[in-house]
Amino acid sequence: MADKPLKTGEIVELTSLKKRCRKSMKTLIKEKLIASPKRCYWEPN
Repeated sequence: MADKPLKTGEIVELTSLKKRCRKSMKTLIKEKLIASPKRCYWEPN
């Protein structure tokens, strides 16, 4: 896991979910498993 909030591009690099990243992130947001501490950065809840 990262020790800091990550940008979407960094998440893609780490997970190789290039095409499914947006869909996966939307699901995680709805389930409240990730949050955005500041614009365009994401971290687990």
